[in-house]
Amino acid sequence: MDKLPTELYGAILRPLAENDRTAATLALTRAIPRSPVPREYLFETIRLHNAKQILLLYQYLRRVGGKDSQEAAWVRGFILEAWTVDAQIVVNLLELLPRIRALTLSIGTSFMPEHLEEIFQAPRFDLLSLSVRFRPYVDRATYYQFLKVSKTQARCAIP
Repeated sequence: MDKLPTELYGAILRPLAENDRTAATLALTRAIPRSPVPREYLFETIRLHNAKQILLLYQYLRRVGGKDSQEAAWVRGFILEAWTVDAQIVVNLLELLPRIRALTLSIGTSFMPEHLEEIFQAPRFDLLSLSVRFRPYVDRATYYQFLKVSKTQARCAIP
C-alpha cells in the first residue's frame, strides 16, 4: 500500500467525517509510515485537552518554521478544552496559526483580558466562528486577578 499515489489516499479520506478523517489519517501514517498519505488532514482541526499538548504543539510548530510552516497553514479549526493552561503559551500558539476559521477557547483562571487582546491584536480575516467559554474557578478558587486589580486601584487612589 505504500506505493499508492497521494491522490488516491486523498480520495479515500476526503469523504469521511472530520473526526473520522483525522483518526484514519493518523492510523494510516502509523501503519504505513512510508506511504504518501496527505498529512494536512492531521492538522485540519486541532483539539487540545491539556497543557502538555499545547506546549508540544507550540514547540513542534516553532521547530518546523513557525507561522510560515506548511503545517500552520493547514490548521482551519482550533479547539482548546483545557481550563488550566499557561495563557501566554496559548497566545503564542495562536499567533502561529493565522488562518483559523473556527476558534473555540475554554478560558480558565490563568487568562486575563490582556491575553484575549493579544490573541485578536492582529486581524483574523479568515475567522468565521468564535466560541469562548469562561470558568472563573477550576479545581480551587483563586483570587489572583481580583487581587491584582485591587492593588492597582489602591495605588491609583493614593495621592
